[in-house]
Amino acid sequence: MATGYARRNWAVLPIHQPTQRGCSCSQDECSSPAKHPKIAGGLSNASTDQRVIGRWWKQWPAANVGIRTGRESGLVVIDVDPAHGGGDSLADLESTHGALGGWQVRTGSGGEHRWFSHPGAQVRNSAGQLGDGIDVRGDGGYIIAPPSRHISGGDYSWVAARGPLPQLPDWLVERLVEPRRIARLTRPIHQTHDGSAWARTAQVLEIDQVRRAPEGLRNATLNRSAFCLGQIAGAGLLNEHSVAADLVEAGVQVGLGELEARRTVASGMRAGMAHPRAPTGAGDVTATIVERQHEAIEVEI
Repeated sequence: MATGYARRNWAVLPIHQPTQRGCSCSQDECSSPAKHPKIAGGLSNASTDQRVIGRWWKQWPAANVGIRTGRESGLVVIDVDPAHGGGDSLADLESTHGALGGWQVRTGSGGEHRWFSHPGAQVRNSAGQLGDGIDVRGDGGYIIAPPSRHISGGDYSWVAARGPLPQLPDWLVERLVEPRRIARLTRPIHQTHDGSAWARTAQVLEIDQVRRAPEGLRNATLNRSAFCLGQIAGAGLLNEHSVAADLVEAGVQVGLGELEARRTVASGMRAGMAHPRAPTGAGDVTATIVERQHEAIEVEI
């Protein structure tokens, strides 16, 4: 099945599978059982190369199948989880906008995935943006695909997949597509001069810290960056939900499990927002980041 997905130019990756003892990663307290990548680099190393895929499944024949979403594969997937209110949220959306449509997969936990073609402009991953229990998997994300197995024992299976992959409805594009922005980091931004620009620059640099984090320090780096950006969001200078989505995306890109990344971000953001921080004096955000890097080096030594 993985090679068939790859023939559609959907980049695939092997995912840990459930076993009698839990997740095949053998971690006693796995934070994302049967849902996190087996390969180093996570979704960044998802591939459409048939030889690479063949080697993976020769090594792990029982592996679950992950598919990278976003522009790389031309996919956006809406994840509806009834256990967290997703069924009611979907009904509310459809009562307003009409049937959602999309190719449909029944997930191993009893929820559903709706598959659509990617619109070309950036679609961020999100949780709850469309309503309780509805997540969006777009750029920088991945989904578990049939015939994978859920940790509960249920199978992922196709329900409807006829004709070409449907386009996102216009109303959904309006809700999900990010307006284009041009980032300009041409000179230091003085904190007393433009607090919002200082905050945006902090977000860019903190996300970069996560993406550059070495193996063994990725979760700690993600938590630290979530705390720092949570402080700024607590001061009202950043959007909490946008920051959280960016941090989770960066964590998944460097190989953390999605659930692990979400929990780490939620914990760090919550702690940071309890201690709001806004610019109070001259200086620039770059200096703040350098100070954090020095602190991290001291801790590592």
